[in-house]
Amino acid sequence: MIEILNELGLTPNEAKIYLALIRYGSMGLKDLTKTTGLYRANTYEALDKLSKKSLVSTSFSGKRKTYNAVSPERLKWLLDEKAKRLDSVLPELMEMIKGKQRPTIDILYGKEGIKTMLDDELEVGETLYVMQSSQTIDSKAGTYLEISRHRRVAQNMVMKILYGKDDSLWAKKAAKHKLTEVRVVNDNFSISIEMYGDRTVITFGEEPTLIRIIDKETVKRFLMFFEMNWKKGKQL
Repeated sequence: MIEILNELGLTPNEAKIYLALIRYGSMGLKDLTKTTGLYRANTYEALDKLSKKSLVSTSFSGKRKTYNAVSPERLKWLLDEKAKRLDSVLPELMEMIKGKQRPTIDILYGKEGIKTMLDDELEVGETLYVMQSSQTIDSKAGTYLEISRHRRVAQNMVMKILYGKDDSLWAKKAAKHKLTEVRVVNDNFSISIEMYGDRTVITFGEEPTLIRIIDKETVKRFLMFFEMNWKKGKQL
């Protein structure tokens, strides 16, 4: 019992005194020191702290001062107050730790890797920003890309795609799809870069290889590059 009270914020001496008052009822300072085995000074100090926590009240019978335990329900109130105090500083603590968290990096391969990414897009469910190379995704995903596209539209997810000038045919095809905005830039992409939620996926190579980075700051940096090229792109 004392251990539980300690976890709730009471010191060992406070817990001993509070339990003694609960078990035996009102007591004076002298009786409390005998019951708990604590020194008088320690007993008085603990009573003062319990009083400030509103767990102990005092009463007088003539000149004799006695101490009474307040209902244990007060302990739950104290716990709720601690939770409220934590909630008040939690946003600030989260901001402090943001810049110190390391990104999570996964490496995926081939068609199964592309399928994993497409499923992940739907699970996150946010707008997709893509700088697309037809050599890495469009020509490798097969029929699953079409299935994923229908599911994306059903979830009302918008996709914004940038293609290079040599992929204009793929761009025109993509522009016909629902909830898809397409622009073509006067350059070419040898890799594909996709951003959604807190994820950045870089796709390259023949197999291909996909590097998925889970990190909000990484997304912000790539989105700046995307927006810069989006403004330059020709809308289809």
